[in-house]
Amino acid sequence: MGPRSTLRRAAAAIALLSAAALTATACSSSGGASPSSSEQPVSLRLDFIHTGKDAIWTYGIEQGYFKKEGISLNIEDGKGSATTAQTVSNNSDNFGLVDGGTWLTAASKGLGGKAVMSVFDGGSFAILSPKSAPITSFSQLVGKKVAITAGDGPSTLLPAVLEKAGVDKSKVTEVSMQPGPKLTALATGSVDAVATTILVQATLQAKGTATDALMYSSAGINTPGWYLVASPDELNSHKDLVQKFVTAAQESVDATLANPGAAIDSFVKAYPDYDKTRARNELDLVLPLVKTDAAKGHPTGWISPSAATAALALLKQYGNVPGDKPATDFVTDEFIK
Repeated sequence: MGPRSTLRRAAAAIALLSAAALTATACSSSGGASPSSSEQPVSLRLDFIHTGKDAIWTYGIEQGYFKKEGISLNIEDGKGSATTAQTVSNNSDNFGLVDGGTWLTAASKGLGGKAVMSVFDGGSFAILSPKSAPITSFSQLVGKKVAITAGDGPSTLLPAVLEKAGVDKSKVTEVSMQPGPKLTALATGSVDAVATTILVQATLQAKGTATDALMYSSAGINTPGWYLVASPDELNSHKDLVQKFVTAAQESVDATLANPGAAIDSFVKAYPDYDKTRARNELDLVLPLVKTDAAKGHPTGWISPSAATAALALLKQYGNVPGDKPATDFVTDEFIK
């Protein structure tokens, strides 16, 4: 074999490797699809690692709602709502899913961007207790140990719930610990209940611990569940993209409400290692939160100004949230049609 033939073979091999690398890069998004030349790659940062509630996005991709708007959606796992709020605010991500209380707190502290859609309108905060010793009213927390995680939403607003329910906070023992140990403590009986979100019920169920849920909303304490937040760059320079994304997201939510089983099928296709039963349980827990009574009669994704205002007032009272800007500075219904 001559030198020229060797060079030609080497060049061909390099070309093949380069093509393979490009293909791998295009297909590597955790829950997205490879973009075509006519589609704009757009990132959505989740609040945490993907769960069944995020079947909304995989189903929207599968049904072609984002493609129809010229969007190739790339779903990325998050590391907590506070971190997602930061990555969207600094324009590292185009959009983010952030729980309502965390967003209002972050925006009050100066983070840029705005909530452009309420994906889950109802609050997800709850007291979980073992089914073998259920706590069905807040008055039953007297004399009990409740695991909390300092600084998170459910723990910050637990005093508000107790006050609203007429329960003396001093008669409830709060045990502070990290999220993981908190669930272990409940499963082993070290505590009587945990202050957390309703999604955790599915996590505990998957680990063999059946629980009852006492929602904060039953005491009249309700913060918005999860907002879709757009980055400052999108809001300032690409409002057309924000509108297209919100339109596709609205269709995705409506389709998931109509066909939750098919939505979960799309989710496990995107995340084949995820347990399908657990994913369906998670989705079933949050679908009732998509529209509260206050949102009825409004388009899917409508953000209630009064709910945002009430939630921020609670956070300022019990969470020492700074600033004097109104909640309506941090949310907008401009893109809800």
